[in-house]
Amino acid sequence: MGGDQQLGAKITSRELDILIFFIDPLDSHPHTADVQALLRLAQVYGVVCATTAATVDFILTSKFMNEVHVRKTQLAQPSKPK
Repeated sequence: MGGDQQLGAKITSRELDILIFFIDPLDSHPHTADVQALLRLAQVYGVVCATTAATVDFILTSKFMNEVHVRKTQLAQPSKPK
């Protein structure tokens, strides 16, 4: 498994609370779809996610860093009847 898939597995099994995943926006990546899937999983499972050094700084220096955080999963909602 690639690193992004391993991280995705940890997200879905709720073993990961914060995802720090640096992405070079100026370079093309052959696995862009995989990275997007990982970031989408982080959103769905309510994982705190940072992709830039500035965001990491905000997270790590937040006054809430040592507080308990309850994640809310945003799984698919039933569709409304047409």
